[in-house]
Amino acid sequence: MSGELGPSGWLQHALATHPRQSDPRCREEEPAEVLPGDVCVVGPMEPVALAGDRLGTIGHLFVVVEEAEGEGRFIGMLATAETELATEVDAILEPECSGLGYEIAVLSRYFGHLWTVQVRRRIGAVEESVLGQLDELSHRDEPIGVTLKRGLPLQPEGIDPRYPALRALSEELDSLTDHCRRRLHDLVPVLDPALAQVLEHLLAEPGVRDRTVSARASVPFRDRLLEAFGGLTTDQKLAALPLLESAVLVGSTTRAASLQQSALEGHICPDALARAAADVDGTLPVTQVLTHRKCWRDRVMTPVRYREESRERVIVARAASDVPLREAA
Repeated sequence: MSGELGPSGWLQHALATHPRQSDPRCREEEPAEVLPGDVCVVGPMEPVALAGDRLGTIGHLFVVVEEAEGEGRFIGMLATAETELATEVDAILEPECSGLGYEIAVLSRYFGHLWTVQVRRRIGAVEESVLGQLDELSHRDEPIGVTLKRGLPLQPEGIDPRYPALRALSEELDSLTDHCRRRLHDLVPVLDPALAQVLEHLLAEPGVRDRTVSARASVPFRDRLLEAFGGLTTDQKLAALPLLESAVLVGSTTRAASLQQSALEGHICPDALARAAADVDGTLPVTQVLTHRKCWRDRVMTPVRYREESRERVIVARAASDVPLREAA
């Protein structure tokens, strides 16, 4: 099919051949978070695709198999409407299974980490039982309990005509996952400035030191911590001393906040949080915020996706202690 349609023509052909649209409940443009089972259209971190990219500017299909909560990334499997490329370890999903208007092949051995900001749109979803079978296919050459339709076994190179297309897909997968793979370990969470106002709750919970020891303080956090420190008990001051030590080392200037406070609705100090987020390394697409459920008036922070200059960015929340953010106060 790809040879007849030319670069990036396969998806247009699939949509024209199968005009039925995906379930509108599964569709969302530029989502701030994804869930296991979501079928998404993703793109590379760089705005210009590789010259050899067979999918061009239309994008690549990905099935989310695992979300890394609070990290702004996920693990997914590459999928394609070119179902003739599927091998014996690849599942071919009918429209009724994926919510799309056409069949797709999920390539179980083509998986990797992507940033959430690489998701252009969510277009469908598969059930948990399908994810379980995809996981089985990804680990075993002779999978157990898989009832999904699958492709044909690969024949030796030189006989099977699928090798060039599969190699091209492998290169495209490497290009898609390269940035997240290289920069994932550079993420350093920033402390929510409002933590200084809920220290009595935070310090009473387990795991605070382990979670915050490598976190980054900001000028707004430092200022609020210094204001609140005098009101702590002696034991609380001792417990908060590591936070104070890291806070006093912070420089005296911050970047201008480009994030609208309305995006942080429900936070008790939205202006301070916006300024703290703006001061994080702009070369990474994710800002992790160590926060606490008491820093929010009526709900825990959900991921916020926004554009800063020419880059997409997302702010995600992580618990500053071992107590989950969504646990009842």
